[in-house]
Amino acid sequence: LAAYYIKINHDDVKRHLRTFSGFKGRTLNTVTTGMILDWQCWAIEKHGMSARRVNSVMQSMRIAVRYAVKREDLDHDPFKRVNDIPVTQKEKGVLTPAELRKLSTISLKDPRLKAIVILGAYCGLRRGEIRGLRWSDIDEEGSVIHVRHNWINGEGDKIPKCGSIRTVPIASTVTETLQGLKPFFSTLPMDFVIPSITSPNKPITDSIFRNGLREVLTSIGIAEDVQRKRNITLHGLRHSFITFARLAGISDMEVQAMAGHK
Repeated sequence: LAAYYIKINHDDVKRHLRTFSGFKGRTLNTVTTGMILDWQCWAIEKHGMSARRVNSVMQSMRIAVRYAVKREDLDHDPFKRVNDIPVTQKEKGVLTPAELRKLSTISLKDPRLKAIVILGAYCGLRRGEIRGLRWSDIDEEGSVIHVRHNWINGEGDKIPKCGSIRTVPIASTVTETLQGLKPFFSTLPMDFVIPSITSPNKPITDSIFRNGLREVLTSIGIAEDVQRKRNITLHGLRHSFITFARLAGISDMEVQAMAGHK
């Protein structure tokens, strides 16, 4: 598990579980199903937490309890009859073919921004995989990217999620976009393809990702209010990649392999 993920769960326990009066002074073996249901109501009614957030925080305790049951440190599972609160999943927006074509033609003051979106929409790379990408991972002659790095805040370089090391073919648009970065940054084999301006030995920051996506989408004619309405996110670019790959007639198994899905 990523250290960042563990920290988030620890913080949730401190802020949202330990502060509930029904849990104070209790050990896990005295927690009942009713107490958990009371916490759900308290979190929503007293603190205005969304259903999605309640489910996320509740998972922090559920995992600990079920681990203890598996070890037989607890003789019962109070979560056995506790269901997640129903959540309406908002579908991630995908780009249209016309928008994808526009994306390949734009020119921005910061060429890193276009590269981020191109790598997401044309190659299906995750955020951490884009951040961890090195020049040695790019085989221009073979027209492929070897996805084998994943940059995580607080931990640095790791392998891709779920061990999904893979090879992804790249179109000429991707090659041209990456070529556009070379005049501005060092391109030694282990240099980051999309580095931080202030710290070249580190990858681009998360804030640049968020702001950059908005700027790129606006530049191809998708206003910010439309971006929100369509729910176009960086992760949604992977949905665009998968959609276009299937429209191109690539099989499910091949798309699954390129996207790094298990």
